[in-house]
Amino acid sequence: MDFPVDHDALKADIEVIDAMVWDPQATAGVDQIITRRDDVDHAVISLISPNADIERTDPGRPGEEYGRTRVLDQLPTIAALIDALPCDKMSVRLMRLTPGGQVALHVDSFFGFDYGKVRLHVPLTTTSTSRMVFGDDTIHWPPGNLWYGDFSTMHTITNDGPGDRVHIVADLLLSDELVALFPESHRPLDPMISRRPLEQAPPPPLAAGTWPAEVSGRALDWTRKDDAALDAPVAVEFVVDDDGTFAMRFPSGVLATLWPVADGAYRVGRMPEETMVVVEDGVISVVRRRGDVRRSFPCTLRAENAR
Repeated sequence: MDFPVDHDALKADIEVIDAMVWDPQATAGVDQIITRRDDVDHAVISLISPNADIERTDPGRPGEEYGRTRVLDQLPTIAALIDALPCDKMSVRLMRLTPGGQVALHVDSFFGFDYGKVRLHVPLTTTSTSRMVFGDDTIHWPPGNLWYGDFSTMHTITNDGPGDRVHIVADLLLSDELVALFPESHRPLDPMISRRPLEQAPPPPLAAGTWPAEVSGRALDWTRKDDAALDAPVAVEFVVDDDGTFAMRFPSGVLATLWPVADGAYRVGRMPEETMVVVEDGVISVVRRRGDVRRSFPCTLRAENAR
């Protein structure tokens, strides 16, 4: 990608990292359950994490907001590099794979141009025997650049040593400026760009209070299962604060701020526009998109239970 990285300038920060304590990787499954993965060779230090919680080593759940952890104060060059990425950031982590470590074959769901977010890598410490395998392609990413891989395909990672493999792993929302960094041959024709919130927020569509509602389980499903049980409604809540802040509480318990990006259109937390809340003709719907495919799921407000 057209984003050179001055690896020599990072050496002081890398020395600081070498003395840090690493935590086991955690994952946020498609079931929205966060699991500490002691069975995974990756170790993590969170730089930008859900709710700026340094103990959260997972990439986050749908609807969550993200913030800088205190670790970035100790890594000024890395902090400046992250700030220079021209887009909104979700999770940004240091991820370490020690010699002999291997990450099993897997897919990182809901990443890619059709979903509005990508996972990029900046190698900090590596050796030529540290490799990523995407299908039939075996790749080594050396330091000095920003690298993209299609993690929505089956892939695995190995480190045959002799030293640690340490990468910055950044989950980023697509912007026009970020897409412009890709080689022209790899730029998508119609990427899902997440719009920035309006500077002047319109009045919320509901009065102040908490509004219980129901919506099809498919509206908030990330399992990709074709299960008839997903047609059953799940409970959500719309919350309007006295200051006009509009939010939706997921079945997981996450309270996601709804950020207006156009008349009647709201981004959900720090998510890409793959999931939106849309208000049309007085009806609040959850809208799911992938590329040009759009599905709308109307919400049924239980007004008699509003509080």
